Amino acid sequence: MADSDDQLPEANENNNSDEGTISSFALPDLVVYTVTSDPQYPAAGDSVTWTVTVKNSGSGSSGPFNVAFDDDDQPSLLPTETESVTSLAAGSTKELTFTHTAVAGDQYWFLVDSDEEVSETNENNNSHAVELSPADLEITGVSYSPESPSVGDDVTWTVIVKNNGPGNATAFNVAFDDDGPTGPATH
Repeated sequence: MADSDDQLPEANENNNSDEGTISSFALPDLVVYTVTSDPQYPAAGDSVTWTVTVKNSGSGSSGPFNVAFDDDDQPSLLPTETESVTSLAAGSTKELTFTHTAVAGDQYWFLVDSDEEVSETNENNNSHAVELSPADLEITGVSYSPESPSVGDDVTWTVIVKNNGPGNATAFNVAFDDDGPTGPATH
């Protein structure tokens, strides 16, 4: 509107304004694009560095927002850790890191715009969950020496254990059960 306070006398006072509508705003769309871990296959007890890549898939730039990391499915409520991002242009990515000691059986959640400060084209694609990859131990071979022991001989047993799972195995015991009166012996 021109001369909105009507201070300037004009030949035509009726042409000082115009209307228009905005059919859409250029809004951001923040997503957790990728999550990687170091080590690649963490086991319980490992100190894990999670690298989270956040992407703005929308057509507009974002203002400031937080990215939350948590070990439950509500990372917006009391997250384990939060990192801040000042802004993210349309089509851009930002890498953030979180370091946490892995716990057996845990899942981990990452939530972009955890405080819901940024209006986005899609508010339902802001989270990503990951699980620890489990180990899968298998005994693939057993041998002993001497090959023909006599009663009372010391026998050395060799057991080959293979991890078939994608996750690392933490320390574990191999037990030997000789069915004797005192039960299994652990070595």
